[in-house]
Amino acid sequence: MRTQEDNPFVAHCKSKGGQLLACELPGRESRRNEPRERKLRPYCEALFPVLAPLLQEDVPYVIVGHSMGTWMTYEFTKLLAEKGIPLPKQLVISGFPAPSIPVKDRPWSKNVPMDDPAFMDECRGWNVNEIVFQGANWKTFSPMMRDDFTLFDEYEYTPPPAFLKKGELPVKITTRYFTDDKRCKKEHLMMWQAFTSEKVSFSCEECEGNHLFFYDVPARAKYMESVLSKLPAEFAPTVSLS
Repeated sequence: MRTQEDNPFVAHCKSKGGQLLACELPGRESRRNEPRERKLRPYCEALFPVLAPLLQEDVPYVIVGHSMGTWMTYEFTKLLAEKGIPLPKQLVISGFPAPSIPVKDRPWSKNVPMDDPAFMDECRGWNVNEIVFQGANWKTFSPMMRDDFTLFDEYEYTPPPAFLKKGELPVKITTRYFTDDKRCKKEHLMMWQAFTSEKVSFSCEECEGNHLFFYDVPARAKYMESVLSKLPAEFAPTVSLS
């Protein structure tokens, strides 16, 4: 949802002389006619040559990921480590369990065997607005949502590169869960602690809103202020994979 004023992320980056780099995946908004993927790794590999040159500069950065974007955040950070690119100072994670969660424990059902009514109910479990299910809207959004759900339905976890000490990312991780999120709870976000060597500084906080909180401007602003309050002191730009 667009507003006439800069959101807290944009305002913060402007005040620090940094940049907010928000990724728009194929099949969405201005890229609506581009083919979509059903696996996360190809998205990360396509993003790498775009961002890697910027991330090799001597400047700190943070990666923010929400929902499915958290698993893309993880895969992209792994790719950075594999290629020897300086890692982010912090990962900001919200609204999704750690990628290592066993398939049987994932708090959702796979979309492939579902007919349209069942898939609509699955979407409602993620707080999707009812207007999406109406007539022409559903014809437009259903294929895209099927592809997006398949990204995490069929995701196969692989651990961080073995050369990292204890197989942990040397990156601070902060996580957030939402009061009205029907799927992802505090215990799911706590799972991310196992992925950081900076366990002492790991945090898991509650935020107002549901899984799609970013459509609620006040809830979104509070979330962003929460994120900003926990950023490293040396922070400059932000990369968002939400």
